[in-house]
Amino acid sequence: MIAAVASTVLVIIVVFAAVLPYMEAGESSDRKEMGEATWSVVQGSAIKANVTVLGSPPDSRFIADSLATVAQHVNVTGDAKDLDLSGVLCVDCAEMSEEHLLAAIAPIREAILDGTPVIFVNDTSGIVAQVIDGQNVSYVGASYDDGSPIAVRVIKHDPLGGRSGSLDLGGQASDRAQLASALSIAHNWSADRLENANASGFVTDYVHVYGSFSYLYFSGEAYAPYGRFTISNTYIRTVWNSSADGDEWSVHYRMESDPGYGSYSNDYRTGSMTMGSTFGEGVGLNRYYPTTTYGAESVGVHLSLNDYGSLSHWEYGIRDVTVLDHSNFGLNLLKLDHMPDRGSEVSRSPYVIEPGAHMSVERNSGITFHEGYTIDWQGPTPFAWESHSASLTIEGHVA
Repeated sequence: MIAAVASTVLVIIVVFAAVLPYMEAGESSDRKEMGEATWSVVQGSAIKANVTVLGSPPDSRFIADSLATVAQHVNVTGDAKDLDLSGVLCVDCAEMSEEHLLAAIAPIREAILDGTPVIFVNDTSGIVAQVIDGQNVSYVGASYDDGSPIAVRVIKHDPLGGRSGSLDLGGQASDRAQLASALSIAHNWSADRLENANASGFVTDYVHVYGSFSYLYFSGEAYAPYGRFTISNTYIRTVWNSSADGDEWSVHYRMESDPGYGSYSNDYRTGSMTMGSTFGEGVGLNRYYPTTTYGAESVGVHLSLNDYGSLSHWEYGIRDVTVLDHSNFGLNLLKLDHMPDRGSEVSRSPYVIEPGAHMSVERNSGITFHEGYTIDWQGPTPFAWESHSASLTIEGHVA
């Protein structure tokens, strides 16, 4: 079964923050921000937040004690009317009665709409979905290959339309060590975003470009000793004033595999990395990159023709990697398989794929999507390669 995120991470996995839309992907300032985000999410945040835990004993006390190791101050309450919206809110969904949770939905919704980062622990009854129902809030929900929801997740809404996001962490709430580690990372991610509610978009005479939403999944030690993986994607919306009918959306996908050879000093390697996405009604998939490619050093991603960034173009290396394209415009399906050569250094080292897609939708309608990710790690045996796979499903809507 799935293990938790370890409390001490010895190998830093490169995860990516929301890309400011006026930066060209690949610029030094962009990469610097990505590196800083890696350190703060995986290793620790320089900011210590005040946290309010909403829940009932005994879990609420354990959650509070775990957060106290990284937070400035932790307050525990069973009353949803007693919430501090200036810090971080943590909702213990498992130990609250259905009646109590229903009464808490309105105050939690107010906190999210106000820009408060909210951590949800063991939300098996779909409290997040009820909280954001009918609201103009972007959100994704991740689940493991067995269909179970992620135990610790965070949502941060930006009321000014800048850099909203969500975080999902591998692990199970039933394992105390795993839960404590995940809560620590959730605090760090949330604390770093307390001050980010400034609109990051800009307007010219004919175009409005702004960052909409980014989300991150970090597996931690869930698949030890085979490897770790991270999903970190950013959706950007471009509104052309010359078009009264539609918006343009670009998505920058990032998927990283850190195989056992790099994480755990064993000989497991990345055999394949497959990502796929289908889009909801009203979304038109216009273009995507890369397509089937082999024998190349790198591939380029070209999504936008304007001069104002908006994830316009970037490239990433595919030396010793075969790219297989299984996409279909008619089905609004994007599906790409990256297969490193098992004898190469690429298969043994952390490797990032960065596909991209461009879509058109009706004005202000947003995008609904369903994504699936699979990583296959392989290790040599005397007679064959031994395979171990990890799968993740992400569904969501960006507004």
